[in-house]
Formats: sequence, C-alpha cells, structure tokens
Amino acid sequence: LFRRRLDEKFDRGSENQAFLVETVTGVETLKAMAVEPQMQRRWEEQLAAYVTASFRVLSLNNTASQAVQMINKLVVAATLYFGAKLVIGGDLTVGELVAFNMLAGRVSMPVLRLAQIWQDFHQARLSIDRLGDILNTIPEPGF
Repeated sequence: LFRRRLDEKFDRGSENQAFLVETVTGVETLKAMAVEPQMQRRWEEQLAAYVTASFRVLSLNNTASQAVQMINKLVVAATLYFGAKLVIGGDLTVGELVAFNMLAGRVSMPVLRLAQIWQDFHQARLSIDRLGDILNTIPEPGF
C-alpha cells in the first residue's frame, strides 16, 4: 500500500514536471493561441492531484509510525503491569523491574527505528528505480 501510494506521488510529480517543461518551452505558442487560462486550470488540477497524493503518503506514513508507537507503549504498559504484580507478589525486586524496563527500552528503540528505516528504504528504492528508468531510456536521435 505504501509503495503504491508512493508510486502515485512520484507519477504526479513527474507529470507536473513534464507539464511545466512543455508549457515553458511552448510559451509563445500558448500565448499566440490565448490558452493561458486552460493551461493554468490544468496546472492547478495537476498540482492538486500531486498535493493529494503527497498527503496520502504522509498520512499513511504517520499512521504506521503511530501504530508502532502505540504497540511500544502497550508493551511498556504490559511490562510495568506484570512487573508490578511480580514485585507485589515478592517474586521480583523493584530494582530488577527497573533494570528489565531499561533493557526492554534498549531493545525496542532499534526495532522502532527499523520501522522508520523500512519506509525510507521504500522511498529510496523507488527513486532509484525511477532514475534507472531515465538512464536506461534510449536517447532520441539528434538532428
């Protein structure tokens, strides 16, 4: 889902870039034909589609990040709950509970960071794929 939305964002961005290049290149023709309002409307529609696609990627990214954070908080709460029960029952000391909680934090932080790196990896991989598409395109013959 993330890759598909990221693909859509990149597609919209490249459409916008191509439209801008074509419009600036043919600005004299556009002015001669008096089609600036139509081109402006088309640009606004394309820009709105790009912003929507970007928002969807960001929203999904934030949702995933918040889900990971929530799972982390639930694990900490469960650790403290069951640890407190063990301390009250005399099976665990307060120091052992604190030490275990600190160790659990040291283990969970890299896992949380891995979730973020995974999303960054998808974005970088898609960028590299797009760059490969450009570099592998057969050049047009020059005249």
